[in-house]
Amino acid sequence: MKVKLSIVLIGLVTLLCPATLLAEAKQQPEGGSKKATTVTSLTELRKQKKPPKVTNLKELRKQRKQIADRERRVIFNNDGSDVRRCQEPTEEAFLGEIIQTGLYADTIFYNMVIGLGLCRYDTKVGGEPFLTNEKPFDTNLTKEFLEQGTDGLKMAVNYCKKNNIEIFVSIRMNDTHDGSPRYGHLLMPKWKKDHPELALGVLGKKQKYGRHTAMDYEHQEVRDMAFNICQELCQNYDVDGIELDFLRHFFFFKPFAMGKDCGNKERDLMTGLVRRVRKMTEKVGLERGRPMLLAVRVPDSVELSEAAGLDITRWMEEGLIDILISSGYWRFNPWEESAKLGQKYDIPVYACIPESRFIDREARKLRNTMEAYRGRVMNVWNSGVDGVYLFNFFSRPHNLFSDWSAFRDPEALKTLDKVFTTGGRTYAVKDIKKRFSRPERFINRQPFCSSRQPLVLAPNKSKTIKLQIGQEVEKDEAKGLVPNVTLRLKIKDLDKAEDVQVKLNGAQLTGGKKVEGPQNIKETAKYYSYDWLEFTVDPSILKKGNNRFRLTLKPRSATQPVITDLRLWVRYRKEGQETGEGGKSQEAKVKG
Repeated sequence: MKVKLSIVLIGLVTLLCPATLLAEAKQQPEGGSKKATTVTSLTELRKQKKPPKVTNLKELRKQRKQIADRERRVIFNNDGSDVRRCQEPTEEAFLGEIIQTGLYADTIFYNMVIGLGLCRYDTKVGGEPFLTNEKPFDTNLTKEFLEQGTDGLKMAVNYCKKNNIEIFVSIRMNDTHDGSPRYGHLLMPKWKKDHPELALGVLGKKQKYGRHTAMDYEHQEVRDMAFNICQELCQNYDVDGIELDFLRHFFFFKPFAMGKDCGNKERDLMTGLVRRVRKMTEKVGLERGRPMLLAVRVPDSVELSEAAGLDITRWMEEGLIDILISSGYWRFNPWEESAKLGQKYDIPVYACIPESRFIDREARKLRNTMEAYRGRVMNVWNSGVDGVYLFNFFSRPHNLFSDWSAFRDPEALKTLDKVFTTGGRTYAVKDIKKRFSRPERFINRQPFCSSRQPLVLAPNKSKTIKLQIGQEVEKDEAKGLVPNVTLRLKIKDLDKAEDVQVKLNGAQLTGGKKVEGPQNIKETAKYYSYDWLEFTVDPSILKKGNNRFRLTLKPRSATQPVITDLRLWVRYRKEGQETGEGGKSQEAKVKG
């Protein structure tokens, strides 16, 4: 398998032209996957020539595999909301966001389906177009663009073709934003209202798991609706591929919504739909003379996918899909497990990194800094997957940070300031239990420490926190840079710094100091206070991969401290400088 490290940004992402053929990998690294020894620039990738037209199914499948395996480093999923965010209904205003994204991303996955029955284009088979102008959608310009004979995907595709950028259309397979108590009534399509018998539950009535507006894929009518939307988009837009997004949202059959596992019946029905979509894409591909790829976004757990009715191993065994997007808001396994799955079935895998959400406001603010995303991306690069897929950054990630370009190159990323944290989302096991039945049986990674899942220390008893660090933290001789490493524990009820002993990979940390944090902070309906326990860390103690922090409370401590977060800052600097990256860091804005 020719695996290329890649980052997939969920949203508009500049992708290699589907015509671009992959560069051959030069060496065989650990893990068995072949990875590019150098990173090809977007400029060079977009200069590559298109492959010849295919004339038969054998040629199509061979070329499709080449395109699927090529170097593709960043995928960005655009939720299609450009038509709400551009200032006026002109192509120039619309393309401003896409052009910016194309400066740092390889591929764009562009969403055109708000939910079954409601689309962002003038559909003839998928229900109705999304035309409302009521708040919070009062800036929706879909109607104005349609009156001009165009839409978001059409403009995005035209731009991408002119600039040799790969673009997929993304289909949300059972989106239930129309079940939102705040604005769901504005997203509820007529098709769902007219066919309440096709819903998983009773429309308007809360069900055990999932929202009441999810549709039941056991019904042929529902599967036909999903297929017809896929076919209409593939036939009418010159896209390079299609994504079936099964995590927007993750309910398709009644057993799973009622707390039971799906069986072969449900899995066979969904496999039949995927097989049908694959056959359609091959037909369209032969008609136009070039392949159309099929990507899916699913959980990072095969067992959870099967419980929900998605037989993803069968899809890979039968060659029904070309690209696997792994995970979303919940992660159940280390990224290495997704990489192994892709290598087993010779399919490129991309790790989905969604925007960070934390109930703890300070932790949320920190995790939405560039330094925190660098840490998450670096861990992805170290796992053996083919790239990173950024999700739910809407259409304007460049407004969050000025430059994402380093995400494409782990070597460039290595010496930039970053912070490694225990997780990007605040969900604890007790939170996931509210989403579906018995999720703990699918979890194969250590639950992380957070305000929702705190670590309570007791005298003479040790607690361990594991932290992934996706790089060697060492001096960069070529650049003359040395690393500075700082450990910060967010802690409540700490009397003295020396009350808590910390060992990192078996080495005792010394010189810990207590740094006073904010007091009586209001978080939702509660008030709380916290401090920091801070250590300067010798970089030689760290190792690439899993690091173990062992925390022990000394006997006769006056208090029983509670750890609610752990973060490890890595900053590179020139000799004699105190901070890296020009002496400035996002931590100046977010003290964490």
